[in-house]
Amino acid sequence: MKTLLVALLALLVAASVGTFAQDKPAPEPTLDQTLNWLKDFLPSATGAKVTQKADEMTYVATAGLQVNNGCNVTLTDDEVWAYREGKRSPMSGHYTHQFSFSEMDSSKVGAAYDAEYDPPLLQVWMWTRGGLHTVVNLKDANPLSEIRNAYTQTGIFLDQASAERVVKAFRHAAELCGNNQPF
Repeated sequence: MKTLLVALLALLVAASVGTFAQDKPAPEPTLDQTLNWLKDFLPSATGAKVTQKADEMTYVATAGLQVNNGCNVTLTDDEVWAYREGKRSPMSGHYTHQFSFSEMDSSKVGAAYDAEYDPPLLQVWMWTRGGLHTVVNLKDANPLSEIRNAYTQTGIFLDQASAERVVKAFRHAAELCGNNQPF
């Protein structure tokens, strides 16, 4: 009986320790883990095809991410526009936006719909304090050089959940890179 009581007590202690250990939150992803996830996830989460109502234009945009050095990254955006036959020739372009997550305002990152498109176009947008160095390369044209904007958006997302995951990862990377400004 004494052995049974000791065994039951040991089982209760083991069960409570196991439950306590499971209640601890998982550690936050590191910067490398976050950037690698973005690099893998962005191309598969973007590339939806939408039609602009006013111009009768079909539009596809796929995003990608290249890590340059720590918090410094290049966000890429490959776009294809196809117009109604006879209205205008098809066009394609490759955009690169270089920036540092340390300059990103994590409170100004979000996902938004544009109802001008059908289905409504869903993109992630963001602002940076230092601006983004953007280069636009349109097929069969010289690169448009040295555009510096504080604002940009990504490719077209396939669904709201994917866009929200990218917003969360962008905000997390900004915080890990030292953007802890309270205001």
